[in-house]
Amino acid sequence: MNDASKDTTPTPKSTPNARASEASEINEAAARYSESIPIKFRNLYLKAVAGKASPRQTIKAKCQECVGYEEVVSRVRNCSSLICPNYAFRPYQERSQ
Repeated sequence: MNDASKDTTPTPKSTPNARASEASEINEAAARYSESIPIKFRNLYLKAVAGKASPRQTIKAKCQECVGYEEVVSRVRNCSSLICPNYAFRPYQERSQ
């Protein structure tokens, strides 16, 4: 095997300091992005990004983001994105009897 065919992709850092740095970068990016989110939806988004939301809350936050935080209940309830992995779990669905 010659040197040109060797994989030179750097391996990801897995030290505690690297993970803490990455988490800090994610939190900073989420905080900047959250400024564009209507206040009514912001706390749930931040909770989900921080990993402190339940799976159900995280799906709800993603659905809210997906519809652009506008007419959330009706747009999520009537979602037609059948290929979305969260489709079957989306909030605001009417309960079947």
